[in-house]
Amino acid sequence: ERIEMRNEPGRALTLHPAGGAPTAAFLFRHCAPLPADPDAQRRLLHERYEGFSWRAPQALEAFDDSDDFYLDVVQRVRTRTWSRGHVVLLGDAASSLTILGEGASMALVGAEALTLALRESADVREALGRYERGLRSRVERAQAGAGLGAAFLVPRTRVALAVRNAAARLMRRV
Repeated sequence: ERIEMRNEPGRALTLHPAGGAPTAAFLFRHCAPLPADPDAQRRLLHERYEGFSWRAPQALEAFDDSDDFYLDVVQRVRTRTWSRGHVVLLGDAASSLTILGEGASMALVGAEALTLALRESADVREALGRYERGLRSRVERAQAGAGLGAAFLVPRTRVALAVRNAAARLMRRV
């Protein structure tokens, strides 16, 4: 079995065998807050996938028959600083990268950087500043690539989708 994916501008449907328990992932661009009510979430998904080709009708039917679903927004909050007083952001709270991974790795890197900074300074605020100065530029470089990852995963336009598909075909040949 393999993962299958179909894209249309601003939305994608991915079918994953998930160890014998098939899973569908509906990925779409959405700028407004998500409704909290599960029935409203179901309606939103149906609205976003109305007219979607391929296997969306079957996936939506299976979705309607299930009471086990999760709908959330992937977003990044940018802060001027990662600490205030003795409180510090660590892991995804400070260095969220992508939905495609690296979060655990960056959390470990951040934990090590914070540990070293605290070990090297008797003043907690100074240590927290050192932790951030040592890690922020690395995180910002990685986050710059995350925007490209989102554009690659769910292109906004038909032209962007065609460019992504052409790039993917070229990568397979390399």
